[in-house]
Amino acid sequence: MQVWVKAGSAYEKDEQGGISHLIEHMFFKGTPTRGPGVIAKTIEGCGGSINAYTSLDYTVYHVVVPSREWQTGLEVLADAARHSLFNKVELVREKKVVLEEIKRGMDSPMHVFSDTIFSTAYKVHPYRRPIIGYKNVVEKLNHKDLLDYFKMWYQPKNMVLVAVGNFEEELFKEAVNHCFSEVGKQSPEPLHIEEPAQNALRLKQIKKDVHETYLGLAFHIPGMGHDDAYAIDILSEILGAQESSRLNEVLKLKKAIVHSITSYAFTPKGPGLFIIQVTLDYKKIKEVLKEVFTQIDELKRKDITQEELQRAKRSISADFIYDQEAAQGWARTLGYFQVIMGDARKNEQYLRHIQAVSPEDIRRVTKKYLSLEKLS
Repeated sequence: MQVWVKAGSAYEKDEQGGISHLIEHMFFKGTPTRGPGVIAKTIEGCGGSINAYTSLDYTVYHVVVPSREWQTGLEVLADAARHSLFNKVELVREKKVVLEEIKRGMDSPMHVFSDTIFSTAYKVHPYRRPIIGYKNVVEKLNHKDLLDYFKMWYQPKNMVLVAVGNFEEELFKEAVNHCFSEVGKQSPEPLHIEEPAQNALRLKQIKKDVHETYLGLAFHIPGMGHDDAYAIDILSEILGAQESSRLNEVLKLKKAIVHSITSYAFTPKGPGLFIIQVTLDYKKIKEVLKEVFTQIDELKRKDITQEELQRAKRSISADFIYDQEAAQGWARTLGYFQVIMGDARKNEQYLRHIQAVSPEDIRRVTKKYLSLEKLS
């Protein structure tokens, strides 16, 4: 069972940065009927597990329990989702944990690299901020801040409950209606912030004493709800998502001028990014950039073969299906499509859209989105 709350770091104001993640840390720390530690003990005591994670557009709380204990799992999730108290002693402790996470992140080249890509590519949109927040902001967050944010966004109408498993549907529905029977206020609509169009190359350099250089290229693309998202997913697969992809075969296996290279399409609810990540020797940067753009230009000039297209489609389809083999993965897919696309049933259409992509579509989206003026 998973509760998806439509409130992630993108829902925060600048002075709240990191509050969604801090609430995630505090979520299972106590309610009026379950003190600190009781929630975890309850779930573990019936043979289950409990966890959570925060994203840009949502926060997810999930429990895995034996089928016979589904009522226990549901009651615990609902209690925390509706009645968390954010114990002040526990809050002090968890803030220290989060601040230590932030400190470790600043010591991690990969973490700094990733944050820098987003803060350079996004200048206005909340995606520019790290999910975990900034030290000076998290230090100032207090008990009232958490309660106010919780009361605003953690309302039944702003949540999606997903359950996959062996249970009687009608009994489950009755239990859900009972557990979430309190009528909360309507959460406000999140601010719709447009990221201004980027019209010129952006460059950011950070010097650190590390063993290798990290190179990132981020091109602006639309989010998951756009019709081009499917062709962009396949483009990523062809260009750099797999060992057999073009960038890996040429730059790593054939020319040996990078330590690693990969690409992925970041397609959230809002504006996305097509990201190419490289680790390499600093002296090779010019050569690597030249070869990366050679590969991109080739995709703009010539249609890919049907063989390469079908291979990419098979890979994406296999990963998509494999992710749903276990109950937890299936629940995650349903929750994602409900929150991001507004309809869980759209997961059934995803592979149909992937299969409909043509070589011409790949060439078109490469020309449209992978251009220097859209690059950070």
